[in-house]
Amino acid sequence: MKRHVLFTLLFVMLITPFTVHTAEAKKAKKVSVKSFVTQAAKISGANQDDLLKAAGIKMTSKKLSNENAAVILNEADKLLNVDEFSKVRYDAVVKKKRISDRSKIAGTKRESVYQCFAKGLMVGENNGKFTHARSFHPKAAVTKSEAKIYLTRLKDVKSRIKLTEDGQVTRKINLPKNYKHYPYILASFPNSFYEGKFWYQQVTYCSSGKFTDYRTPKNLRKKQDPICAWTDDTAKEILDTYQDQYIALLEKNLRTRFSYNYKKTNTKQFIQTMLNTYSCSNRNPSEAKEMEKDLREYVKGAKKNHVELTCKRVCIDPSMIYRFSGSLVFRCAVTFKVNADTIYPKESNGRYEQYKMIYGDEGHVRIPGIKKNQYITRYFDIDLDPSLLPEDWRIFKNDLASY
Repeated sequence: MKRHVLFTLLFVMLITPFTVHTAEAKKAKKVSVKSFVTQAAKISGANQDDLLKAAGIKMTSKKLSNENAAVILNEADKLLNVDEFSKVRYDAVVKKKRISDRSKIAGTKRESVYQCFAKGLMVGENNGKFTHARSFHPKAAVTKSEAKIYLTRLKDVKSRIKLTEDGQVTRKINLPKNYKHYPYILASFPNSFYEGKFWYQQVTYCSSGKFTDYRTPKNLRKKQDPICAWTDDTAKEILDTYQDQYIALLEKNLRTRFSYNYKKTNTKQFIQTMLNTYSCSNRNPSEAKEMEKDLREYVKGAKKNHVELTCKRVCIDPSMIYRFSGSLVFRCAVTFKVNADTIYPKESNGRYEQYKMIYGDEGHVRIPGIKKNQYITRYFDIDLDPSLLPEDWRIFKNDLASY
């Protein structure tokens, strides 16, 4: 019977990376400081008084808060698992602000909370789909079931929640069908984000028989073959240096084009911002002039159609970068809505006219399910032009096709 209970606890602990503060959770039995610190000391061999002193607790009969639990766990873990700490993940949690309610954590306890989060001991609550930060609820009381999970993670390092190098929480259950293609699956990203076909899976013909000029997201950084003709750098070498720059560039492009508003957007600024994200702006002046002409045509039509685009969110994660025919391709999730006199469908009688609402090449903006003034989330694979030096890589094509 004890084995069955232990197995059930371990299973729940492994599949539950966050605490859900629902009405049911509020009714659940809470654990006292005394009970928790006694067990933490027993597991780690720490002195109870030292753990209480570190947390600044004098009344052991009161309910245990999340931030106090973090201090006790962290102090106990320092004795029990001296080497189980990643400075890289810790720095990412702090610098990238992975805890959304960090300002509510007591100043003297914030360091312990950061370390507990980075170690996967306590990782708070999911803030919803496509979110990169989580709520820790520092003042909320810890339930008995949560306490058991935290203490098990203290004792068994393998049971802890795994974080990415940039401090995001991953998951191991309800995985996408093609999860083996990825280095990890994020807890806050739905399976639909991962399950769309890559470009290399859509190749229908190859003169050599089998198309092989690709790398999956999982293998992209492992392979040592050069991806840049100018420098012989590998994908890993390039991404280690320029990944954040590329993601910021893509985010700027998508936020700009999905935020056009015929009443508010400054035309000159819109055109210049868009041009700066494409490789033609510093590779081919004649192509840049042609694109500028296309942008002015788009603005003219968008004003006539009273287009108002609202971009709620753009999400791009390093786990979704892959290689296709020598280019790096980034999968991007965009949540947006469209308001306009005419809402064009993805296709109508063989015509693709959504480029009149959302900027892109004529006939190559194809987004299903757009309805007037209703938010939707769609995924786009966008590649960078590898013909330049890596520090100058920008968007190559102007297609905007979603699945």
